[in-house]
This record gives sequence, C-alpha cells and structure tokens, in this order.
Amino acid sequence: YMCICSRGWIGLTCEEDTNECSSNPCNNNATCRDEVNSYACACADGWEGLHCDIDTDECSSNPCKNNATCHDELNSYTCACADGWEGLHCDIDTNECSSNPCKNGATCHDGLNNYTCKCLAGWKGLHCDNDTNECSSNPCQNGATCHDGINSYTCGCVAGWEGLHCDNDIDECFCNPCKNGATCHDGLNSYTCECGAGWEGLHCENDTNECSSDPCQNGATCHDELNSYTCECVKGWEGLHCDIDTNDCSSNPCNNNATCHDGLNSYTCACVAGWEGAHCDIDTNECSSNPCQNGATCQDEANSYTCECGDGWEGQHCDNDTNECSSDPCKNGATCHDELNNYTCVCVAGWEGEHCDIETDECSSSPCQNGATCHDGLNNYTCTCTDGWEGLHCGIDTDECSSDPCQNGATCHDELNSYTCACVAGWEGTHCDIDTNECSSNPCQNGATCHDEANSYTCECGDGWEGLHCDNDTNECTSNPCQNGATCHDGLNNYTCTCVAGWEGAHCDIGK
Repeated sequence: YMCICSRGWIGLTCEEDTNECSSNPCNNNATCRDEVNSYACACADGWEGLHCDIDTDECSSNPCKNNATCHDELNSYTCACADGWEGLHCDIDTNECSSNPCKNGATCHDGLNNYTCKCLAGWKGLHCDNDTNECSSNPCQNGATCHDGINSYTCGCVAGWEGLHCDNDIDECFCNPCKNGATCHDGLNSYTCECGAGWEGLHCENDTNECSSDPCQNGATCHDELNSYTCECVKGWEGLHCDIDTNDCSSNPCNNNATCHDGLNSYTCACVAGWEGAHCDIDTNECSSNPCQNGATCQDEANSYTCECGDGWEGQHCDNDTNECSSDPCKNGATCHDELNNYTCVCVAGWEGEHCDIETDECSSSPCQNGATCHDGLNNYTCTCTDGWEGLHCGIDTDECSSDPCQNGATCHDELNSYTCACVAGWEGTHCDIDTNECSSNPCQNGATCHDEANSYTCECGDGWEGLHCDNDTNECTSNPCQNGATCHDGLNNYTCTCVAGWEGAHCDIGK
C-alpha cells in the first residue's frame, strides 16, 4: 500500500511531523520553532518580520532632536547633530565660547551655533583681535602723518603747520622778509613778496630791467630807462614797439588790376588771370604748365585753354578714364571692372563667358560617386544615389543597421545595400526573432517531458527518475522506509525490505 500524507506529515505511514525549520527559513540568527505544517521565527534584537529579514528602524520614534539626522543601525541608531547642538540626542546647546575665541579681555556671549565678542575700548573685529585704528577718521590735517596708538593717536605735521591736528598755518611773514616797501603774502610753509614798480627778486631787492622782457620787436634795439624803456626800429618797421610793418604798397607798384601784398621792407604782386611777371605786366601762356594729361593736345586761348583727349580719356584735362562699364555689358549679376579703353567681367558663381551669359555646368567635374546621377542646377548640382549609398556626393555607404533590424541582442553587420544578423545563443532566423528549440535534440531521457526555454531547457522526469536529463534512477531507499534494522533494496520507482529475524511486513515493522 502507499499512504498519501496530509501537509505537515511524512513517513511510510505519515507518522512523522515534517520539520518546516529544516530549510532554515528564519534569517539573521533568529530561532526557528517548528509547528504542525508551519513554523514561527523568534527574531534576534534589531530584526522583525515573518522571517526576521526586516531591519527594525530604531529611528521611527524620532529620538534625535533639533533637526538632527537619525541614522538607523543594527539594533541601534546614531544622531548627526545640526550645527550648534551636541549630545547623544543632539539636545545640548554647544557652548561656542568654551574655546575662548574672544581676545584682549573681550567678553564672549554664547548664541545658538554662534557667539559674539564685546570688545574693550581700542579693539574691534569678530574676535576683538584687531587694534582699532584711531587714524581711520583722518584726524590729522594738511598732509600730516597719523601714528596710531592703543585707543589714541599722534599727528606728525609737515613743514608749515603746527597744533594737535596740524591745522594751524605758521606765519612766515612774521619777520618782515620783503624789502623796498614790498607787500609780504604768507603761504603754506613759504611766503611771496609783491614788489613795487621797478623792483624785483625774491625779496624785491633788485632794480627791474624793463628791457629783459624784450618789448622791442622785429630786431629793434631796447634802451633801458628808470621804470621805462625806448625802442630803436630797423628799416621797414615803425611804432612804439617796432611792431608795425611799413606799407611798401602805398606807391601802387602792381599793374593790370593786380593785388599788392605788403612784405617786410618789400612787396609782391598777385596777378589776375592771364598776366604774370614781378609787376603783372606779361601776358600768361596757359598751356605752358602742360595742363592736358595722358597725351592730350593743349590749345592755348585768351586767359584759358582747351584739351583734345586721346581714346579712352575724357574730362577738362583728359584725366578721367572713360568708364566702358557704364553700358552694363556684364550679365547675370557679374561685376564689371573698367580698364583703359576696355573692360572685363568677373562672373558670379554659376556663370561664365566674356559677358557672363553662359551657365556653368557643375556636373562636368563628375562630382557624384558610385554610379549616382548628377543633376545640374544654377551654381549647384544634386546627386541621385543608387541603392545602398547616400550623402551629398553619394560617397557614404548607407548603414542598413541604423534601423536596428536585429532583435534579441543580436549584432548587426552592415553590408553594401544589405545587412546580416549575428544571433546570440538561443535565437535564430534572419532577424534573430525565432527562439531556438533546445528540445529538438530530445535531451530528456526515460520518457521525461522537455520544456523549451530561452537558450535552455528543463526536463520534467517521470516517476522513479531524476537528474538534469532524467537519466538517474531515483533511490527510493534514501528516506529509510525499512525499519528495525531491515535492509532496503532499491527498484525502479519502488523498493523492497529484507527483514531481520523477528520482524515482518512491507516495512519490517510487524513483530512475529
């Protein structure tokens, strides 16, 4: 006979309670307690859950104070305190004054995550370690040097000043340094003497030389007198200072309506058109200056001339190159460059010929590659590519792999106008989209059922067989079905027991 046991029992007659703890379902050093068809886990400290695999969150009770961050650990926690707090739970205000940050007798006042220092007189700064600069208000005046002390200052005056702040000007005129009735003007560390007429010098002690300023002009001789002078003029000048030019045009020396320009002891005549000479009494030849240029012929006339120009020139003096471009001979946006009695056309891209009226064939250089067809346009071209090629000139092999035609992790190999797929194990077909049937080789033995999977298979063995390919006979004796010292003989999907003396039955469990 054969007993089909209820869940939780095993053995030939279903007399043994199944030990559900044998698979070690309880984790993290928990104690497994076997029950009928079940088990219960007694968790170690710091773990919870059916299988004791959930770390207990000791931070859930919010033990950390004052915005501290709680870090859960195994059966414990630690608090990362915000600035200004300390202690196991971050509930102790840190005393920032404990390190004595305030210097020079200052008083430290502790705050939350900070401190302030109340400085003694003469000190400043966050830590009262900067000597107050009493000179910063610039108490010393008039360029004096301020010397900073502790809670005080002294002023080093520059020459000419005195007093606590160097704000008293010293009177340098006190000892009457100016002579001959001069007026003394006190200055900064100096004085000046305002001399009376006829005197000069630092102290007005020197008689003034009125000729020293060179009052007489244009080479005149100066004669110094008492507080005055007289000028002796050279020929051609007159006046008190010899600065008036004598008018040499007063005798009208210039003829034929010429203009007389007075010079220094001389004159010049500015002739009207058609006349020349020192006194403008000679008729002028207007062609003598060669006014006609570029090989033109000059025709002299009365107070004028005319120029007969050669080919390619124009204008009054034949100095203007005739613009052969004025008739717009260049076509299709070309630039016309004027030359001497000629022109040239600089064509824009896409045109050629003397007048830029012939369209350039951009296909003549055969720019399209790999059998492509070239289509000529205005200053451009387009290429119609054959299959498998692309790009402006059809010089780029089309990547047929760019559309990802190969599936299931296959590698795509681009070819000319085609592609091939290198499939990973377990797949086949043009696009590697057909699952390979690993069961087709009948790997499962002894009547087992083969189940195809991705790149593998599993065998569902018939009764009495086991192993990857169901080629191992199951040993039914491994469960020790024979009792009371009997010997178990394994068969195909069964077993037999050879009893020792005094016992009988299928399992040798019946005493004689």
